[in-house]
Amino acid sequence: MRTWGHLTYTDMATALIESTGCTIHNVTEQDDQQARQGYLILADISGYTAFLTGTELEHSHVIIREPTKLIRERLSPPMRFVKLEGDAVFCYAEAGTFADGERFVELIEVCYFDFSNRLLDMTRATTCRCDTCKAIPTLGLKFVTHFGTFISSGTMTGKTSLDRTSSSSIAC
Repeated sequence: MRTWGHLTYTDMATALIESTGCTIHNVTEQDDQQARQGYLILADISGYTAFLTGTELEHSHVIIREPTKLIRERLSPPMRFVKLEGDAVFCYAEAGTFADGERFVELIEVCYFDFSNRLLDMTRATTCRCDTCKAIPTLGLKFVTHFGTFISSGTMTGKTSLDRTSSSSIAC
């Protein structure tokens, strides 16, 4: 099992998923009727906390809004937006949304490269020398993904949460 510090990748993924307001539980027979097969993705901006705490708060919120909006636009559609929590965008897609897993990976790659290019454009375009603008290049993007069975709650309109089954794997 791969670890990061004292946490396994599964522990990290679980913590990230729970930070979006989702819950983790085992699937029971009564849950099976609500179970769905598909893709879950959590796109999280790395360096976000340091960026907010180490720079001018008003300016940093304006700057972080742009790449967060870009992430959401790149993932949805084809995925369905569920929730934005600070710097994390949580989306899902039914299994048939992508012809195969490679198309899902390509979506992630496009999102990542567009995010990186946008940060580069923002850095080049600014003439501001404040700490916030100087810190733009310190931001990064990471993804936690899952393909398998998950339980949905509510109507999935973007104001609800997903329950990920603990019987499935998480790929980092």
